[in-house]
Amino acid sequence: MAVTSKHLPSPLETLGRRVRVIVNPVSGKGRHLRHLGRLRQLLKSLDFDTEILLTNDRGDAERYAAQADPSTALLLCVGGDGTLNEIVNGNIHNKVPIALVPAGTGNILRKEFSLPRRVQQACRLALEGQVRWLDAMRVNDRLSLLVTGAGFD
Repeated sequence: MAVTSKHLPSPLETLGRRVRVIVNPVSGKGRHLRHLGRLRQLLKSLDFDTEILLTNDRGDAERYAAQADPSTALLLCVGGDGTLNEIVNGNIHNKVPIALVPAGTGNILRKEFSLPRRVQQACRLALEGQVRWLDAMRVNDRLSLLVTGAGFD
Protein backbone atom coordinates (compact mmCIF):
# COMPACT_ATOMS: atom_id res chain seq x y z
CA MET A 1 0.00 0.00 0.00
CA ALA A 2 1.42 3.36 -0.98
CA VAL A 3 0.71 6.42 1.12
CA THR A 4 2.16 9.77 0.21
CA SER A 5 3.54 12.16 2.79
CA LYS A 6 2.88 15.08 0.43
CA HIS A 7 -0.49 16.73 1.09
CA LEU A 8 -2.84 16.26 -1.83
CA PRO A 9 -5.92 18.47 -2.04
CA SER A 10 -9.30 16.88 -1.54
CA PRO A 11 -10.85 16.06 -4.93
CA LEU A 12 -13.79 18.17 -3.85
CA GLU A 13 -11.52 21.22 -3.67
CA THR A 14 -10.43 20.81 -7.27
CA LEU A 15 -13.01 18.91 -9.29
CA GLY A 16 -16.48 20.09 -8.48
CA ARG A 17 -19.51 19.53 -6.31
CA ARG A 18 -21.00 16.29 -7.67
CA VAL A 19 -20.97 13.21 -5.44
CA ARG A 20 -22.27 9.82 -6.56
CA VAL A 21 -23.16 7.70 -3.53
CA ILE A 22 -23.26 3.97 -4.26
CA VAL A 23 -24.99 2.02 -1.49
CA ASN A 24 -25.13 -1.73 -0.97
CA PRO A 25 -28.32 -2.16 1.08
CA VAL A 26 -27.41 -5.67 2.26
CA SER A 27 -23.89 -4.85 3.51
CA GLY A 28 -23.68 -5.29 7.26
CA LYS A 29 -27.28 -6.57 7.32
CA GLY A 30 -28.54 -3.16 6.16
CA ARG A 31 -27.93 -1.38 9.48
CA HIS A 32 -26.60 1.72 7.68
CA LEU A 33 -29.77 2.34 5.64
CA ARG A 34 -31.39 4.30 8.46
CA HIS A 35 -28.56 6.85 8.14
CA LEU A 36 -29.01 7.61 4.42
CA GLY A 37 -31.32 10.55 5.16
CA ARG A 38 -28.67 12.12 7.40
CA LEU A 39 -26.01 11.44 4.79
CA ARG A 40 -28.11 13.16 2.12
CA GLN A 41 -28.76 16.13 4.47
CA LEU A 42 -25.07 16.44 5.30
CA LEU A 43 -24.08 16.50 1.64
CA LYS A 44 -26.84 18.99 0.83
CA SER A 45 -25.82 21.27 3.72
CA LEU A 46 -22.29 21.28 2.27
CA ASP A 47 -23.76 22.28 -1.11
CA PHE A 48 -23.01 19.05 -2.96
CA ASP A 49 -25.04 17.82 -5.91
CA THR A 50 -25.76 14.31 -4.63
CA GLU A 51 -27.01 11.22 -6.39
CA ILE A 52 -27.72 8.12 -4.27
CA LEU A 53 -27.88 4.77 -6.05
CA LEU A 54 -28.81 1.49 -4.34
CA THR A 55 -27.43 -1.77 -5.66
CA ASN A 56 -29.77 -4.71 -6.26
CA ASP A 57 -27.52 -7.33 -7.82
CA ARG A 58 -23.87 -8.27 -8.08
CA GLY A 59 -22.20 -5.96 -10.59
CA ASP A 60 -24.50 -2.96 -9.98
CA ALA A 61 -21.84 -1.02 -8.03
CA GLU A 62 -19.32 -1.62 -10.80
CA ARG A 63 -21.79 -0.42 -13.44
CA TYR A 64 -22.78 2.67 -11.40
CA ALA A 65 -19.12 3.62 -11.03
CA ALA A 66 -18.44 3.11 -14.74
CA GLN A 67 -21.43 5.29 -15.67
CA ALA A 68 -20.40 8.22 -13.45
CA ASP A 69 -20.47 11.58 -15.18
CA PRO A 70 -16.95 12.89 -15.95
CA SER A 71 -17.61 15.92 -13.74
CA THR A 72 -18.14 13.67 -10.70
CA ALA A 73 -15.78 14.75 -7.94
CA LEU A 74 -16.22 11.70 -5.72
CA LEU A 75 -17.65 8.19 -5.67
CA LEU A 76 -18.79 7.55 -2.12
CA CYS A 77 -19.07 3.84 -1.33
CA VAL A 78 -21.52 2.97 1.45
CA GLY A 79 -20.91 -0.73 1.82
CA GLY A 80 -18.27 -3.27 2.59
CA ASP A 81 -15.05 -4.45 1.04
CA GLY A 82 -16.86 -6.28 -1.79
CA THR A 83 -18.84 -3.19 -2.78
CA LEU A 84 -15.66 -1.11 -2.73
CA ASN A 85 -13.91 -3.67 -4.94
CA GLU A 86 -16.75 -3.47 -7.49
CA ILE A 87 -16.57 0.33 -7.53
CA VAL A 88 -12.81 0.24 -8.06
CA ASN A 89 -13.23 -2.09 -11.02
CA GLY A 90 -15.96 0.06 -12.55
CA ASN A 91 -13.96 3.23 -12.04
CA ILE A 92 -10.80 2.01 -13.76
CA HIS A 93 -11.25 4.27 -16.81
CA ASN A 94 -12.97 7.22 -15.10
CA LYS A 95 -10.38 7.56 -12.33
CA VAL A 96 -12.78 9.44 -10.06
CA PRO A 97 -11.57 9.56 -6.43
CA ILE A 98 -13.32 7.00 -4.22
CA ALA A 99 -14.16 7.29 -0.53
CA LEU A 100 -15.58 4.70 1.83
CA VAL A 101 -18.30 4.94 4.44
CA PRO A 102 -17.77 1.46 5.91
CA ALA A 103 -20.99 -0.50 6.30
CA GLY A 104 -19.94 -4.10 5.76
CA THR A 105 -19.44 -7.02 8.08
CA GLY A 106 -15.67 -7.52 7.88
CA ASN A 107 -14.58 -3.99 6.93
CA ILE A 108 -10.91 -4.88 6.43
CA LEU A 109 -10.11 -1.50 4.87
CA ARG A 110 -11.89 0.38 7.66
CA LYS A 111 -9.69 -1.39 10.19
CA GLU A 112 -6.49 -0.86 8.17
CA PHE A 113 -7.05 2.90 7.91
CA SER A 114 -8.80 3.33 11.28
CA LEU A 115 -11.85 4.80 9.59
CA PRO A 116 -14.73 5.85 11.86
CA ARG A 117 -17.69 3.51 12.27
CA ARG A 118 -20.31 6.26 12.46
CA VAL A 119 -21.78 7.28 9.11
CA GLN A 120 -21.58 11.04 9.72
CA GLN A 121 -17.95 10.93 10.89
CA ALA A 122 -16.94 8.65 8.01
CA CYS A 123 -18.71 10.93 5.53
CA ARG A 124 -16.96 14.03 6.92
CA LEU A 125 -13.61 12.27 6.64
CA ALA A 126 -14.44 11.25 3.07
CA LEU A 127 -15.18 14.86 2.18
CA GLU A 128 -12.42 16.56 4.14
CA GLY A 129 -9.76 13.92 4.68
CA GLN A 130 -6.42 13.38 3.07
CA VAL A 131 -6.16 11.52 -0.23
CA ARG A 132 -4.32 8.19 -0.06
CA TRP A 133 -3.24 5.99 -2.92
CA LEU A 134 -3.74 2.24 -2.70
CA ASP A 135 -1.90 -0.42 -4.64
CA ALA A 136 -4.06 -2.90 -6.50
CA MET A 137 -3.25 -6.18 -8.18
CA ARG A 138 -4.77 -7.38 -11.43
CA VAL A 139 -6.12 -10.92 -11.05
CA ASN A 140 -7.99 -12.55 -13.94
CA ASP A 141 -8.62 -9.18 -15.61
CA ARG A 142 -10.01 -7.61 -12.42
CA LEU A 143 -8.44 -5.38 -9.80
CA SER A 144 -8.05 -6.76 -6.31
CA LEU A 145 -7.50 -4.39 -3.40
CA LEU A 146 -7.57 -6.47 -0.29
CA VAL A 147 -7.27 -10.24 -0.39
CA THR A 148 -6.10 -12.50 -3.17
CA GLY A 149 -5.46 -16.21 -2.73
CA ALA A 150 -3.25 -18.45 -4.84
CA GLY A 151 -2.77 -22.15 -4.30
CA PHE A 152 -3.76 -23.78 -1.03
CA ASP A 153 -5.36 -21.21 1.25
